[in-house]
Amino acid sequence: QVWRAQVGRLPLYLLDTNLPENPRELQDITDQLYGGDHENRIRQEMVLGMGGLRALFAMGMQPVVCHMNEGHSAFQALERIRLLMKEGSTSFAEALEVARAGAVFTTHTPVPAGFDLFSPELMDKYFQDYVREVGLSREE
Repeated sequence: QVWRAQVGRLPLYLLDTNLPENPRELQDITDQLYGGDHENRIRQEMVLGMGGLRALFAMGMQPVVCHMNEGHSAFQALERIRLLMKEGSTSFAEALEVARAGAVFTTHTPVPAGFDLFSPELMDKYFQDYVREVGLSREE
């Protein structure tokens, strides 16, 4: 679910997974910022990055440039590539170039503790379907 709050002149959109129709293990993803183990963190970052981009499109917004504040929303770039490939006959290389040109990244915590690192096994668990859908191998 997307909540909208007006902050001065700007709308703020908040993503919420605590919905009765969601399985119990998915309801708690957005209940605490930076909470939980690595599995919860990857889920949070997928909701923010991938779900956030999907929410914008669902609301009729077509962002040309997306700003990623820290790495927490970095999966947005992967979702953008997937959507570009899905909507047309765009190759991975072409979609990557469009996503790269439309990405702005800011880091405020340039120390190792400020970056989430996920194991290959956890990435496989959550991204094996994505890799298959865009026609890549795991190594790519």
